[in-house]
Amino acid sequence: MNHDLRKYKKRILILCIMLAVVLVTSGISYAVFTGYSTQTDTNTLAATCIDFEFNGTNEINLTNSYPISDSKGLEQTPYIFTIKNKCDNYIEYYVVASVINTSTSAESKYIKVSLLGDNDMNPSVITSLKQISTPQSLSSYNIKENYILKERDGITKNESRTFNFRMWLDANNESIWTTESLENKTYQVKISVIGTVKAKPVDDLFASALIDGKESLKFPTTSKYTASVECTRNGKKIDANESITWNGTEWELNAKITNGNVRCNATFETTEQVTLRDAILTNNEISTPITTPGEQEAAGYERLLAETKDDYGTSYYFRGKVDNNYVQFANMCWRIVRITGDGSVKLVLYNNNSSNKTDPCTSGTGSVTAYAIYDGDKYMSLYNELYSDNTYIGFMYGDEGATNYATTHANINKSIVLSNLEKWYEKSLSSYESKLADTIWCNDKSTTAGVGYGTNSSTYGAYNRIITTKKPSLICPNDNNGGKLSKFTVSDTTNGNGALTYKIGLLTADEVAFAGSYYGDFDDSGFTYLYENATSQWWWTMSPMNSTGSAFLMFDVALDHLGRNYVMGDGTGAIRPAISLKSTVIATGDGSSGNPYIIK
Repeated sequence: MNHDLRKYKKRILILCIMLAVVLVTSGISYAVFTGYSTQTDTNTLAATCIDFEFNGTNEINLTNSYPISDSKGLEQTPYIFTIKNKCDNYIEYYVVASVINTSTSAESKYIKVSLLGDNDMNPSVITSLKQISTPQSLSSYNIKENYILKERDGITKNESRTFNFRMWLDANNESIWTTESLENKTYQVKISVIGTVKAKPVDDLFASALIDGKESLKFPTTSKYTASVECTRNGKKIDANESITWNGTEWELNAKITNGNVRCNATFETTEQVTLRDAILTNNEISTPITTPGEQEAAGYERLLAETKDDYGTSYYFRGKVDNNYVQFANMCWRIVRITGDGSVKLVLYNNNSSNKTDPCTSGTGSVTAYAIYDGDKYMSLYNELYSDNTYIGFMYGDEGATNYATTHANINKSIVLSNLEKWYEKSLSSYESKLADTIWCNDKSTTAGVGYGTNSSTYGAYNRIITTKKPSLICPNDNNGGKLSKFTVSDTTNGNGALTYKIGLLTADEVAFAGSYYGDFDDSGFTYLYENATSQWWWTMSPMNSTGSAFLMFDVALDHLGRNYVMGDGTGAIRPAISLKSTVIATGDGSSGNPYIIK
């Protein structure tokens, strides 16, 4: 488009702003004054119930004006004015631009204005704004049009508002480049502030939600979001000490409200949900053990994640003195033993957090904190109260004196250690049951020598794996009759026996061997993660060892080595509980003690 720019240079447009403040009380009496930027003192107007102060500087007086863009318009020197409420009343006010009608007035459709300050008004063609009738106080002026720049804002005593007003010829109006109607025209605007005494609005909070970019009338019902919140009053951001947090069951918005209504806009964005299994595998490389599980204890520098087979597929287990297998769950700290083949994650207690610290993985360390305090201050327990029969090597057991294997090892009666473990579960874990997996807990009752019933000398499967062949396994064998008497579950009768009441158990001797312990090694080097917080007392495993006719033995863990102990009598060991978390549980953190995996 060609323009005769020389023609526009000859045009002279004088833009003058004459300032006026209009105060209204109850819509009856008015007091009006005009303040000009040449004044150096403060303009103050008093009326009944109102003491309203107005200050203005930088009167706009543009000559030789020509159309410009919005960005250039916003760079012009503004007319700056401040209003302040000097009385006890709450005042609701309008800011109005009144166009004075003269014989040389330019058309308003070519004029753009901007009011920056509280609740900014973006550049707008003045004719796009809402119009009102001429206030009575301006009746002596020849007013052509009255446009509202700002409406229904309120100020309390000693509150003030400062505004920057600008106006310019609108370069975006295509017809402005061809019209002759602007030649030798002027455009005069009077800025007025009209105030009315009102009852102060009741403080109230209005909330809105934006979930993944979509407006919602409700907050999300899950914690799988990152959330932020911003509060405004009349469209202007304020500091309301606002916060939005997940309280465990729902999103909770808090804000401090003063001086009228506040709108808080909460934004929710879906966060990437990472399961505990995936987090472990992401943060660790799968390595080959430096030392051979079962044949050697872990080396002092051996800290790794390795793999082997279990009942469900491929299991990934930690070995050595690893320091990135911490989990915070149920207000306690645990250590990850392994990922099972179905993706669930088996844990063993590290800190029972009896002192109720908020950071159980970095506080509360000690020689007994890894044990279950199940009754008062008790954490020691017999495995069973009797030892006169092969039946008593069972986590659950059958009939003493039976003359067959099946009756001896039927899962009818709870062992002492299981009963005490259940007491602790009811006190510490029952409310977290939905996070727990129904994993096999292996109490290997299969025998490799002997018949396994009565007082007959018998050797059980774990003895063969741990002591004879030194080849531990995470696959739980069937019982002597090919059944599942050894495979304890709660409701899963496909993989287990469904005999347990709660999803809890003890580690097996095989799991302890894979972690880095070795049977009969008494040098107490502390080269496994199982050593920490469990040094004052040996603790039970679920693995039967053997019977000699008069002695019935279970594998135990003393410091960092595998040992053996009697099921009763002198055999009073600590209970170190183990649980398994579902494959679907979501976790944050990196597994270190300072930033443990925290279960959502």
